Amino acid sequence: MKYSRIFCFGIFMLLLALTAYCQELNYPVVEEHGQKFYLYTVDAKEGLYAVSHKFNVTQADILNCNPSIAEGLKAGQVIKIPLSTQTLPTVTTTRQHTVIKKQTLYSIAYQYGVTVEAIVAMNPDAAKGIKEGDVLQIPPPQAKKASEAYKEPEELVKKSIKETPAVAKEEKKQVIAAPKQTVTKDGVHHQVVAGETFYSLSRMYKVSVESIKNANPTVEVLKTGETVIIPSDTAKAVAKPIVSERKPLVKQEPIPTTSVSKSLVKVAVLLPFSLDGAKDDPTIEKFVDFYRGVLLALSDLKEKGISVDIHTYDIAKTVAGVTKVLENEELSHVDLIIGPAYAAQTKPVADFAKQHKIYTIIPFTQKVDGIATNPYLFQFNPSIHSQYVQAASLFVKQFRNFNIVIAQPVNGNNNDDGTVFAESLMSKLKQNHIAYHTAVLQGGNLEPIKPWITEGKPAIVVLATSNAEKAAPYLSAFAGLNSESKHVSLYGFLDWEPETNVYPNLYYASLFYSHDKESLADYNREYTKWFHLNPNSGEVIRFDLLGYDLSLYFISMMSKYGVPGFTQHLSAQLPENIESRFAFKRVAAGGGFQNNELHLLNYKSGKGVTLIGE
Repeated sequence: MKYSRIFCFGIFMLLLALTAYCQELNYPVVEEHGQKFYLYTVDAKEGLYAVSHKFNVTQADILNCNPSIAEGLKAGQVIKIPLSTQTLPTVTTTRQHTVIKKQTLYSIAYQYGVTVEAIVAMNPDAAKGIKEGDVLQIPPPQAKKASEAYKEPEELVKKSIKETPAVAKEEKKQVIAAPKQTVTKDGVHHQVVAGETFYSLSRMYKVSVESIKNANPTVEVLKTGETVIIPSDTAKAVAKPIVSERKPLVKQEPIPTTSVSKSLVKVAVLLPFSLDGAKDDPTIEKFVDFYRGVLLALSDLKEKGISVDIHTYDIAKTVAGVTKVLENEELSHVDLIIGPAYAAQTKPVADFAKQHKIYTIIPFTQKVDGIATNPYLFQFNPSIHSQYVQAASLFVKQFRNFNIVIAQPVNGNNNDDGTVFAESLMSKLKQNHIAYHTAVLQGGNLEPIKPWITEGKPAIVVLATSNAEKAAPYLSAFAGLNSESKHVSLYGFLDWEPETNVYPNLYYASLFYSHDKESLADYNREYTKWFHLNPNSGEVIRFDLLGYDLSLYFISMMSKYGVPGFTQHLSAQLPENIESRFAFKRVAAGGGFQNNELHLLNYKSGKGVTLIGE
C-alpha cells in the first residue's frame, strides 16, 4: 500500500488540488509566429488548474493562447501550451463570463489572469456583489513572460503557512500596541482601531454588546479613530500588548499560561486525502474541507501565542493504509491525534494511542471500538442511541405541556433513525408520566392525527422517519393544520435538511449551531481569503467548521492546562468556537470520552434557525 506523509507544506498543495509537474514533456511541439507551443490532448475530468501545473505555467498563460477554453476544458480537446521560457502573446479582445455557483470576483480574476479591479472597472455593478447567472465582461490580461507567473493561490497559501508555527517556529513575532484607552469614572474610553466591532469590544472588555451600545447611544456603526465608552461597572482595561501578525478569524483573549502549560503542542492529522488516486471520490472533499478548518485554527492559535508542530498523513480508506502510517516512529511522540475517519480504522489508531498514551479525537464515525476501556479517546459524534436519548430529554423539557403525537409513516422499519428516536422518546415520556398519542400515516394523509389537534393547547407532531423522501408527502400538508386557534409544530430530523423544507415551524436536534453570526461571518471571510473559495454555507454540516472548532478547542486546552491536565477542565467552553460546543463525559471508569452536547433547534420560514433556550 503506497502511502504519503505530508507536512503542512504538502497538504496545502493537496487542498489546492496540485498535480505533479511533468518530468518528461514528450508532447508534439508547433511554432506559430515565432512562438513555440506543446499540443496537448485534455484527459477526462482534467481541469485547467491541473494542466497549468502539469506544464509549470499559469492558467492565464494557457487562456492567452486558447481563448475558446474560457468556459472550461473538455476531454479529448487539443490545446496549445506555451513553452515556459518565452514571451506569451497578448489577447486584445474582451471575453464574457457567466458566473456559476460559489464563484467570487477573486476566483474569476484568477481564472482569467486579470485583477479584481480590472473586472470591476468593466462591470461597475460587480462592486456590489455577484450572483449565479450574472454575465461579466472580462478584460484582456497584460502580456507577460511565462516565467513571470500570475500569483497562484498556492503561492499565497505557502506564504501563509511559512508564517505559522508549524513551519517557522522561530519566526520573530511583531508586537502590536494595545488599544488606546483612558479609564475614568464613566468607564474605559476606548479608541476604535480598524476591524473592531461592538462584538469584539464586548469580548475584549468582558461586557455585553447591549451595555456598550447603551453607553454610546449616538454610535450606530464603529468608525476607526473614534472614541467609545465602555461601561465602568464590569469593564476592565486591556493593558497588555497583543502579539499578532494579522487579524485573527475571531477576536480572541490570549490564553493565560500556567505552571503546567505546554509551550509547543505536537499534533498529527490522520485522514484519507487519496493522494494515490481516487480523484473522483466525492467523499474526499469533506476531509479536505475539514483540514482547511484545522489550518485556519492553527492561524488563530498562533495569534494567541500558541505554537503547534503539525504532521499530516494520508491514510487512504483502508486498515492497511492507517497501519502503515502508524509505523512512523515520530507519531509516537505527538500530544494529539486527529482522526481517523472510518470505523474500521479506529481500532489500530486506538490501540496505538493507548500504547503511547496519546489523546486522540475521533471526529466523524459514531462507532468507536474500545472506547469504554481506552482513556485516551475522544468521540465527537456520539452513537445514534446516545444522541436520541439526549434528544428525548430535550424534547420532554420543551414540550411536556403540549399535545404530543408520534406519527409513524406506513412501511416504516426498525433501521430508520426516526423509529429509533420514537422508541427513545416514548420510553422517556413514560418515565416522566407524560401522556402522548400515536398514529400511523399513509399516502400523505394527516387525518389520523387531527383528533389531537385541539383549540387552546399547542400540539407537537413527531414524524417518525429520518428519510426525507418518506417525509416529503406530509410536510407541505402540515402547514394547513394551523389556524388562529390551533397551533401545530413539527418535530423532524437533520437528514431532512430542515432549512430547505417548506414547513414553517420545524424543530430538530443537532450537534451543530452557529452561536455567533458575527464570528461566523469573520471566519467565512478568512476562509475565502485563504483558499479563494466560498465556504459551503448551504451545507447542513460544515466540515471546515468542525475541523476549526475541534482543533482550536483541544490545542488551546492542552496549551493552557498541559497534558494530561486538560482532561480535568473539559467543562470549559471556548467563546471562539463557531459551530460546535462540547460536553465530553467519560463513558465508563477508565474509559474514554464521548461528546454529549446536543442542541434543540427551531427553523421558521423567513426567520432561519434559532437555538431553543438561548
